[in-house]
Amino acid sequence: MPYNLLLQKNAREALNIDLTNQIVVIDEAHSKPSFWSRLTPDLIDTLLSIYSTNLTSTHLASALSQLEQYLSRFRNRLKPVHALKIKQTLAVLKGLTRVCDKFMQEVKSPDWKGKSKAEMMDGNTLMARVGGGSDQVNIMEMVSYLKESKLARKVSGFAENRAEVAMKNGMYISLLLVIDWLNFRTQG
Repeated sequence: MPYNLLLQKNAREALNIDLTNQIVVIDEAHSKPSFWSRLTPDLIDTLLSIYSTNLTSTHLASALSQLEQYLSRFRNRLKPVHALKIKQTLAVLKGLTRVCDKFMQEVKSPDWKGKSKAEMMDGNTLMARVGGGSDQVNIMEMVSYLKESKLARKVSGFAENRAEVAMKNGMYISLLLVIDWLNFRTQG
């Protein structure tokens, strides 16, 4: 079986594969340098693609705008715990926006010439860069809350409704499911 199916929790569940108390051996003998091995991703590439994600500043800006509008509209109806979780999510999104802005400034500087225009980092490094108290936010708890509350669906529905009204007035509001990114492959 292709090991990408074995490595993804959702794929294992769909195939009804339970790895509890199992030892898995992955044979990489075919990965020796050759023409054919260059055509297929190796184990490291597969692992990196499974446990990484891309997030653009445009997505962040849309998510931030939509969540701010949602909180503004429903602030008085939300229980304090829900308002707090939304504010924490907003703080993380604002911090991520600052990280993207700073990165883009660095990329545009003359000192950056010849360097890669992408950067990989672990979650702790990212949260340290996000700053603004976001390092006190437990991302796993946030993701769990976002999944259980289905906040992304609510915000998306709210944004769609506002977009329909705005389109009647000749405006367009982009949509983003916040949970798609915040989930960032927490299953393993």
